Amino acid sequence: METKNLVPYTVYIPRKYSDKMKVIAEKRNASKLIRQAVIEVLEGKELTMAKGYQLGIETITNMAKKEMDRVLTDRKCVIK
Repeated sequence: METKNLVPYTVYIPRKYSDKMKVIAEKRNASKLIRQAVIEVLEGKELTMAKGYQLGIETITNMAKKEMDRVLTDRKCVIK
C-alpha cells in the first residue's frame, strides 16, 4: 500500500490492548496489522484465522526478502 494514500486516524483502545500494540509496534507491524483489519471490516469481509495466518506469512516473507537483500548488499553479491 502506498503511504502517500494513507490518512492518519486516531482510535482509542483499552490500555491492555494498547500495551500489546506497543510490543507489535517494536517489530514495525502494528500499523499494517490494524490497517488491514479495519479495511477488511469496512469492506464487509470476514476476519478469519486463515486471513491472519496469510498476513503473517506475507509479513515474514517480506521481512526475509529484505534481510536477504541487506546481507547480499553487504557482501556485494549479485544474484542473476
